[in-house]
Amino acid sequence: ITKHRPKLAPEVDLEKLGRDKRCTGFSGADLSALIRESAMAALSEAFAANGGVIPNGGLEVYLRHIDAAFMRVAPSVS
Repeated sequence: ITKHRPKLAPEVDLEKLGRDKRCTGFSGADLSALIRESAMAALSEAFAANGGVIPNGGLEVYLRHIDAAFMRVAPSVS
């Protein structure tokens, strides 16, 4: 899901993210939802900061967006 969009900031390490304890119980679909929710957080932030316009460089997902997404996406595997 991250191959083309959304663009991940250089600080985002997917391997490290996959080892994060907060990913315990996450399925592949849950991880996809996490990235989509992170992109939505980045989009909301960009709109608020730029008067409803996406910056010329496009959206970039940072760790702060992923942290916010963890609060909204729950694992589906027990």
